[in-house]
Formats: sequence, structure tokens, C-alpha cells
Amino acid sequence: MYQDVTKQAAQAMEELLAAAKLERGDLLVIGCSSSEMVGLKIGKGSSLEAARAAFDGIYPITQEAGVALAVQCCEHLNRALIVEREEAIRRFVPQEFWTVTAKLPGFTATWRDPNGQARLFDRERAEALAEQYWPLLVLTRRGCGELGDTAALCRVLLVPGDCTAPLERITAETVVTYGLSSRDSLTLSSLAEPVLCVQRQLPRPGGGVVEPQEFPLPELPAPAAELLPLLGLRLLQLPQTSAPFVW
Repeated sequence: MYQDVTKQAAQAMEELLAAAKLERGDLLVIGCSSSEMVGLKIGKGSSLEAARAAFDGIYPITQEAGVALAVQCCEHLNRALIVEREEAIRRFVPQEFWTVTAKLPGFTATWRDPNGQARLFDRERAEALAEQYWPLLVLTRRGCGELGDTAALCRVLLVPGDCTAPLERITAETVVTYGLSSRDSLTLSSLAEPVLCVQRQLPRPGGGVVEPQEFPLPELPAPAAELLPLLGLRLLQLPQTSAPFVW
């Protein structure tokens, strides 16, 4: 039976090459069902012997004609195409790509898309992403929810401690959380007479650090809890003085 498969495959290939007028160097994709070769329903009786018999009939014909052969896998293998290594190398076409990195003190940050891919094949997009670098990036709760597909590189990220939005597209050397939880790096130790509390050492984007300490706050234009991101910005970004919260 398998000899008949080889003979029929060879005959079919000769007829196909003649009808298609394929030339030396062309690529021919073959896809078939070994189950149907042996009289069964497609996908119900895969046969290595039948597949080998068909290949033995097809391959010598394509080699003689100088036509490269690509074999299509089944849907369980995502219908991938299999080609000989030499053919894959011969047909390889180099393609320019760009990566976006930021050299920060102590490490290098690399932008990646949601699939973990760092290569960008669109130069304009790469240049646009490269411009989205901030020494300090401050996000409010609303800002976290509106990030969408925005990607950014920053040295320090100041973000609400209870933020539930995914931030995997934001790359930061240091993440500083703010809020009213004891776990937050920046919080309030008193609400009646607001006191800003730095619970752990915080890096400043321009260099240096803010050591753990408390800052009694002056009269504020809004509740201190609502102003925490602005207070954090003031603390980390502006030059430190003996009275850092003089408005």
C-alpha cells in the first residue's frame, strides 16, 4: 500500500510542477493528511509510514527541479511550516530593529512590550518611546487607571500603594508607594495636624536620598491625604531646604 502512496505522490508532484510552471529556487508548500492516505478521517489515524511514503515520492522530484520544499504541520502545531535549515538560511532577510534602553545609576532599564519582546521594528515608535523617560514619574490613582498601553522608563516611580492597575509597561529603578497604609513608604502619621512620614530611605532623582523622618505640614489648600502625590513630588524633586514644605 505504501509503495502505491509513493508512486501516486511522485506522479502528482510531476503534474503539479508542470502545471504551476515553478522555477528553480521557488518554494513549494505541501500540506496533506496521512490519516486520509490510509482511508481514515482526517486527524483520526495519523500514520508516520504513510507520511514517509508520500515524502519519498515528493522530495526527489522537487530536488531534481531545484524547488525548495516546505511541509505544513497540522493545526495542533499551529500549522507551522518546516523547511530544510539550508533553505531557511538562504532565504533569511536581515531586518532592522531598535531597542529602547535607559542607563540609570547602577542598572540599565530596557523597554519591553506586554509579550516581553524588546525589539521594535518601527523607528518612529522607538524614538517616541525613547523620549518618554522621566527622572521622576508620579501617578495618581486616576492616572494609574488611565495608563492603557502607555510605556515609560523612569528612575523613580511614585505610585499609590493601593494601585490595582497593571504597571508592567512602566520600568523604574525604584518604586515609592504613598498612601495611608503602614506599608507605604510615604504616608501621614497624623491627620488632625498633618505630619508627612517618610518610613524608609527614599532616593532623589537628582542624586542623594531622603532619610526616614517626619515633616510637620503647614496649612494646606486641600486635605493632606489628597495631596500626598504632590507632597511626594515636592519632597523628592525640589531642592531641599531647612523648611521643605514652605508653599
